[in-house]
Amino acid sequence: MKSFTRDLIIWIEENLDKKIILDEVAEKSGYSKWHLQRLFRQETGMKLATYIRERRLSESAILLKMTSAPVIHAAEKFGFTNQQAFTRTFTKYFCLPPARYRQTREWHFRGLQPSLLSTAGTMLEPETTWLSAPALSDVTFSYQCESADLYSIDFHTEQREQGLKKAARLLRGQSPTWFAERFEPDSSSGNIRLTLTFGCREDKDERGGKKTSSPCMFLRFPFEGSAAELTEMQMNVYRHILPRRAEARRDGHDLFIMGPGHEANLISSHFQGDYYIPVTAI
Repeated sequence: MKSFTRDLIIWIEENLDKKIILDEVAEKSGYSKWHLQRLFRQETGMKLATYIRERRLSESAILLKMTSAPVIHAAEKFGFTNQQAFTRTFTKYFCLPPARYRQTREWHFRGLQPSLLSTAGTMLEPETTWLSAPALSDVTFSYQCESADLYSIDFHTEQREQGLKKAARLLRGQSPTWFAERFEPDSSSGNIRLTLTFGCREDKDERGGKKTSSPCMFLRFPFEGSAAELTEMQMNVYRHILPRRAEARRDGHDLFIMGPGHEANLISSHFQGDYYIPVTAI
């Protein structure tokens, strides 16, 4: 991708919550509006106006699914003139009105347009596997996230590290080797509530948990790296990998399980394991 197109996409991503007028973009770029759109389509295969509209709709869908923010807030945040126009456009694109999209128990990611800057292509494709989820203990830690911090790697990494330290104390000095994570809208604040549950290897079998439930379907993503890199991978999975998959995310916890025999733990600067997302086949 040429540097001009890349810079243009970066600018678009940074301004999705602002009014983007193609005439103004063309004037700033030094190209005519027609030539600007032609260059963009040659480089990306998409019309410039289509990309902007679909990125706004995609980010609004994520906001609706992960928070309890009013529909009008999503409409205003992503540049729609009013709630009626937003609902009409959203419904035509996702085949569901915003309120029903939010209420669906399973999250179908089809239709979400990833950023064209996505580096997800460098990630290994996940494999479908069946797993008995861990028996969740009382070693939990929850925190609230404002929509502005949803994609902040540092924020989420710091929150998880605080939870890990708390869990290590409650586990009498043992280092957690797996965690389960669940997100849900917090209706009282309009924010996102994330709940983390931690456990040790002794709490689970070789597949990751006590056999207290029947095996269920998950997507498995191998991982090796730092805590911040794990957070970044989680974000890439939701924003760039799942929209290209046929499965839907079902209700349940995401899981991260340290690899068997790996000497490091989740508090280490470098560790490896597998990240699982609960899904159903479509």
